[in-house]
Amino acid sequence: MQKGNSNTVRPHTVKKFELIENYVKQWAPKLLNYDRCDGVVFIDCMCNSGIYYDDTGKEVFGTPIRIARVLSDLMLKYPQKKAFLYFNDLSSEKIDILKEYLPTNTPNYHISTSNEDGNSFIKKIAMQDLGRVNYLLFYDPNNASLDWNALKLYFGKWGEIITNHMVCDSKRGLTQATRPPATSRYQKTYQYEDLNDILKHSSNLEHSSNQEVYMKRVREIIDTLLSETNKQYHVASFPFFNMRNALLYELIYCTRNIKGFRLFKKTAWKVFG
Repeated sequence: MQKGNSNTVRPHTVKKFELIENYVKQWAPKLLNYDRCDGVVFIDCMCNSGIYYDDTGKEVFGTPIRIARVLSDLMLKYPQKKAFLYFNDLSSEKIDILKEYLPTNTPNYHISTSNEDGNSFIKKIAMQDLGRVNYLLFYDPNNASLDWNALKLYFGKWGEIITNHMVCDSKRGLTQATRPPATSRYQKTYQYEDLNDILKHSSNLEHSSNQEVYMKRVREIIDTLLSETNKQYHVASFPFFNMRNALLYELIYCTRNIKGFRLFKKTAWKVFG
């Protein structure tokens, strides 16, 4: 039986859940077996309730529940290491639903939940000293809203960042945006004061669609921020399409570790079959 604030889930979203889950299943043991790693940190700052339903009414677990259970089982094998999980959503009701499905904290496995602005949430976590831990930040807004001031705090950390760029929102709404908060959201995401400039940006890109321009612009911003770290990064982008083959969003994966980069790409190919 569906609870309040339930969500209908589409096949492409389930694939996203599976990708993150399967990556973590392989990512975490490699890190926990490394003697210079004291633990792992997983952050889902816009996590929703973690409960969805498919078209038949069947319950489907989202990213926070899947990852919480994977790491809960795994940490039993690594009593000397630690796992810190941080889940946040603006809705306190959704967080209350999520808590019903989460494993119990143990001495080496700790979940923190919160209901506040996701960007403020990850800024506070970035300021904490958790020791020699590896971070995996999953940044998954439900529209084209990317706060680079929050994200760049993690580009310099030891770990990985998976960002959801909701291209379909920009494709649908950017050219129609005439007033805040819509205009300010797109201005912040694409770093243009005048939104018309982002379309002028495509003047030298023959046969480019608006969505390709948005994707290129986000990659440019990421490349600029990564260059400021003076460290080599590996970046991959994975598009997600609906049943009509229309582009919905892209997941952008960033890491300094070439092995992690190869693992994520390998996992993605397996999930998408």
